[in-house]
Amino acid sequence: MTAPLPLWLFHTILSHMNPCEDLTINPNPHTLTTKAPATLMLMGEHAVLRGAAALVMAVNYSLCVTLSHPSSFGCDPTPDIQIHSKLCVFKGSLVQLSQEPRLKFVYSALQYFKEDLQKNLLYPLSLTIESNFESTWGLGSSAAVLVATLGGLWHWIKGAPATPVILFDNALALLHQTQGRGSGADLAGTIWGGILHYQVNPRVIEPLAIPDALHTTPLTAIYCGYKTPTPVVIRKVQAEFDKDPLRYARIYADIHHAATQGIQALKAHHLPAFYQAIAHNQALMVELGVSDSMLDLILQRLNTHAPSIPGKISGSGLGDCVIAFGTVDPTLFSDLPQIVCLPMTFNTQGVQYEYLHP
Repeated sequence: MTAPLPLWLFHTILSHMNPCEDLTINPNPHTLTTKAPATLMLMGEHAVLRGAAALVMAVNYSLCVTLSHPSSFGCDPTPDIQIHSKLCVFKGSLVQLSQEPRLKFVYSALQYFKEDLQKNLLYPLSLTIESNFESTWGLGSSAAVLVATLGGLWHWIKGAPATPVILFDNALALLHQTQGRGSGADLAGTIWGGILHYQVNPRVIEPLAIPDALHTTPLTAIYCGYKTPTPVVIRKVQAEFDKDPLRYARIYADIHHAATQGIQALKAHHLPAFYQAIAHNQALMVELGVSDSMLDLILQRLNTHAPSIPGKISGSGLGDCVIAFGTVDPTLFSDLPQIVCLPMTFNTQGVQYEYLHP
């Protein structure tokens, strides 16, 4: 891998050239692609915000953010930032980007490096965001785009990738600034990959070995056709907690217990006990009020037509998807065209970087 052109050398060359010439030299003449895997919450949803144990896993869908410079620095007006994504195409300044809610996590990462981008003459900057999954599917797209953008910029500007812990700490701070509350479990999952035991307080980010029997089990995420934004679900559950704190504290304690049992079962490579913990956690999601009628219907059909396949909702609930540990026949839901069955496997790789020559 060829190292990027040092910024001091670029500045020296630039100072001896006519600024209106068509420059073909960039501060970083390479294109950097950062790949972040999609994630699914296995256990511990909602209770994780209060310090309970959780399980999160990375899967074989991914999101890529590619950083590059336009091919020339001519005199034609060029926007500071160009972003191409499924959600929208943006061309403008960082200030203008702050007004685009669909790119709020990209903005937060760019804002974090605002001074570096200006000081090192890294504008104009082009970002291309590509993924093989939809942002509505409940596969941690917000975490993936935040990690891929922040991690890519860090690597691009500083010349080396951030350590997983440093990347996580900064991404979590930006998540809270942008969204308010959030456990950070998806961030950990997309940074480290594999299956993680995750806790907020005390902080635990513990990669777990995936038992062979589970690693070879086909997975299916069943997207229900709609998504309720995570902050909205969190506020709804918090409102219910405020009405009956003792009841909800008991539910959170039970969720923690179920997740702990699931973690212990994975460490012991005891799949029946793991699936039993999964079923217990799902019953608690129902009691918590986040497994709505459509998610319940999906699980009922699984139990009726494929009783050997364990399943539970994944994520904050009131939409998103059900994760099933087995191959699911899509014809089970042929009368519900909005439902999408997504075959997937575990992804043991976390965030990855690749420099490409222009």
